[in-house]
Amino acid sequence: MGEDHTIRAVEHLRVNAVYGKKKHFNAADRKEQYNTCIGISLIVANAVIASNLVYMIISEIHTFGMVIGIIGLIATVLAVVQAFFNYSRTAEQHRMVATKYLHIANECSRMKAYHQDGILSADELRERLDTLAQEYELITEDAVGLSTNQDDYKKAQEGFEDGEERYTPGECREE
Repeated sequence: MGEDHTIRAVEHLRVNAVYGKKKHFNAADRKEQYNTCIGISLIVANAVIASNLVYMIISEIHTFGMVIGIIGLIATVLAVVQAFFNYSRTAEQHRMVATKYLHIANECSRMKAYHQDGILSADELRERLDTLAQEYELITEDAVGLSTNQDDYKKAQEGFEDGEERYTPGECREE
């Protein structure tokens, strides 16, 4: 069969797309967790400030003023961090990129199946591979501003090792 290398390229693109998908879903989860932690901290800090302010207004003891000031400062810093990093929007963007990578991976699986069933010729397979490779590159370029970290990648690898995704050694091999 003259298209063995093309089939391996399809498999390789699929594996790369799945890694991209998993990395970006992991990054989205991480950013969502940051957003939740900061949001809960803000809620707690504001509740403490509000309850202590009421207490200070009612009583004549003003020893809590310093504590309230510190909690207020922390709440302000958390609000600024949350607004600056905009974790909820970033998580959404990571999920959109991950979904695009998932589309590439699924399309690779379909292409391979169609070819193996004889529905897709070797030439058609190559054309569709080229198109998908270009789409993959565009997605990767669009994702440049969305950082993932080493932990996101390690979690993706662990997912593969734990059987979340199943691949033969040939599918994961660099060509």
